[in-house]
Amino acid sequence: MQLFNRDAEQLEQWMATREAIIQSEDVGEAAEGAEALIKKHEDFTKTLAVQDVKINALKDNADRLIDNNHYDSPAIAERIHAVLAR
Repeated sequence: MQLFNRDAEQLEQWMATREAIIQSEDVGEAAEGAEALIKKHEDFTKTLAVQDVKINALKDNADRLIDNNHYDSPAIAERIHAVLAR
């Protein structure tokens, strides 16, 4: 359960940071802005692939805890649902 909570917290922090970047409208000057946006997109795509592995591992851990009738299964199910919905 502690590992699940730690991993969920890390993923939620990563998502919050990326959501802020995505919502940012700061593009700078036209040419520099386009290049910066392309670089940000490439970086985002790379890190998203890595995070996808972590998200799947978190889901597997949540499923395992729930399947083993962990005493806090409802909270685990709610948290994994929130993470996956983001």
